[in-house]
Amino acid sequence: MQKSFWLFVYLIVLHKAQIDGNVPIWLGNLDAVAKEFHTNRSTLIQALTELKRANLIEIFPSEKKKVNGRWQREFTNRYLLNPVFSERQRQNRFDDLSKKFGAETVAQAVKLADSIDEPEDPEVARQFVSFLRSYSQKEVEKATAIVSRYSRNNPLRTPAYIRGILEGEAVS
Repeated sequence: MQKSFWLFVYLIVLHKAQIDGNVPIWLGNLDAVAKEFHTNRSTLIQALTELKRANLIEIFPSEKKKVNGRWQREFTNRYLLNPVFSERQRQNRFDDLSKKFGAETVAQAVKLADSIDEPEDPEVARQFVSFLRSYSQKEVEKATAIVSRYSRNNPLRTPAYIRGILEGEAVS
């Protein structure tokens, strides 16, 4: 997918955020948004995922609840615009981690963060560095592999759930 389309979808989210006024925002029904902006739903979803990977937005997956014995989504995802950093500022945030914990450890943390679509988020990398300092690399990789198999819209696809697996508090 071309970055120009990411920009287009980023501008859609920005536009909807300005109209909505809530934080995080709800874009509305994605089929309706796709129709309004003359694109298709799957391309829109893919672009939103790429914006998340680039750490330009946070996606808060919809919650499920049981209705008449069946799990159903309560509402669609909510989105939060992250601050936009220059390439230099972004790199400085990772450089600080590398100075403190070592370039090799941070590179491994970023690789693990990439498994859950968060390679550009220094905070997620910091959480993985913490895991790598507290647990063996093999244990962290195993827990991450479990969580990375969850669908991209699964609210458990997070470093917090990986920590739960590592600490034996989550079902793996």
